[in-house]
Amino acid sequence: MKRWFAGCVVMLALGGAGCAGLPVEKTTEPTAEPPKAEKAQPTPAPAAPKLDPQEERRLVSDLLRDVDEYYRLLKEKNVEQAAGYVDPERRRQHIDSLWEFVAKYEIVSADVASYQLFAQPDGVLAKVRVVRVLLPRHSVVPERSEVWTTWLRVGERWVLQPQRQK
Repeated sequence: MKRWFAGCVVMLALGGAGCAGLPVEKTTEPTAEPPKAEKAQPTPAPAAPKLDPQEERRLVSDLLRDVDEYYRLLKEKNVEQAAGYVDPERRRQHIDSLWEFVAKYEIVSADVASYQLFAQPDGVLAKVRVVRVLLPRHSVVPERSEVWTTWLRVGERWVLQPQRQK
């Protein structure tokens, strides 16, 4: 018993937690949680206007027609006319990239796979997914690719918003 007691004293002296047989009393009180700051609720963005179903059908019909016409013109390598679907401020730069594209590829087909319309306070925005089958120059093996394009309704027509080149 003396050995056991001596071992406990040594453990206590060396900073140990105590002996297994002796209860250890808790002398610290639990700290109170700091008060939680109330999160400020972000102000909701103004709701975009809802599209009338009849108007939406008309917009979709026009969109699909314009997308098909754009890719038909590219298929015929009529770049200048296809660029007419681009905003005049961005047209020159887009024409250059289109010339590069039609020089590298022949468009075998381009079909709209899906689309989404987004009502904006200043008009309607559309995201269109097009599945293309391209034939690279000097190749007989077609490549299938998918591209998302953004179109914006300006006045009574859809305008292509070219993607920024990386």
